[in-house]
Amino acid sequence: MARVDSALRVGYCMTPYHLLEALSFHDNLRPMIILAHFGDRYAPLLAEISGLRVISIEKRREVLSELIDGREKFDFHFATLWNRTALLYERAALKSGGQVNIFDDGAGGFGATEGAGGFGGISTRWPSFLRKLAYVLIDGTQYCDHPSEKRFDPKRTKFHSVRPDLAPFPAKQIDLPALRGLLAGLGEHFLHLAPYRGMPVFFDTNDCDNNWYPFERKVEILKSLLPDEPTLYLPHPGQRLSVVPHIPQLIDLSGKTYRWNELACFFLQPKVVYSTFSTAAFTLRYVFGMSFQNHFMHEEFYRRTGNRNFLISSNMRAYFAGI
Repeated sequence: MARVDSALRVGYCMTPYHLLEALSFHDNLRPMIILAHFGDRYAPLLAEISGLRVISIEKRREVLSELIDGREKFDFHFATLWNRTALLYERAALKSGGQVNIFDDGAGGFGATEGAGGFGGISTRWPSFLRKLAYVLIDGTQYCDHPSEKRFDPKRTKFHSVRPDLAPFPAKQIDLPALRGLLAGLGEHFLHLAPYRGMPVFFDTNDCDNNWYPFERKVEILKSLLPDEPTLYLPHPGQRLSVVPHIPQLIDLSGKTYRWNELACFFLQPKVVYSTFSTAAFTLRYVFGMSFQNHFMHEEFYRRTGNRNFLISSNMRAYFAGI
């Protein structure tokens, strides 16, 4: 009988999208640790999945120290090639004799490079050069602005994507049917959302929290764009300013989704989805395989505010095509 590789798997997830990708690698034959933002919220939700431990990403250094001190072989799964701690995990995994699996970072992360600066394109600016130099000298790791910059051993590192057809290099297709099957078993945790099933959803963003334009202007624009019928409101995880008190048809689901809006929609099955532009819409369509009428409002927000943050690049347009 062939030997089953029992090496530990470790996933590093800075967004819910990363968490979904990491879960696609779970199986019942190998233990898995997932480090995630809001891991304390996700842990009870995912507790019934065999062999899985979900830990708050704030404990990332403690977990890394335990792995190194225990000299345990582990495979590492992550998307953030610019994150110092993630790169330290990558180095430790390779030193342990494990493999590295890199998945896409959401909208534009695996798209064609263009321009300079930012994670969506190869940067030639001095700050990027200095970070790359510092990472090499201090940690012996490789900072990257974009996956196409990555130097790797093809025998030890693999790339994976929800949409490998958009990757600028060969990437393996993430096993979406298996992931959906795993997620379907979590339905009982979302039974309280059953009365809202099929209703329109609005994914908000933290634009005004970042001072893109006046909050009052946002309320005015949304009043003209959102439907008059009852609409479910899902705020951005990092959002503080809520439009709910100003738009009466919005039904606030804050605190009812385990801070995992996309997964909640897997069970809500909305007929219509509104957002300025959001990886969440991509997730619903291509990760969950859902059918809905999608409304991106970024062009109208740009027309009415003039803020260039609402302009999206051509690679992001390709990423969102067909949604």
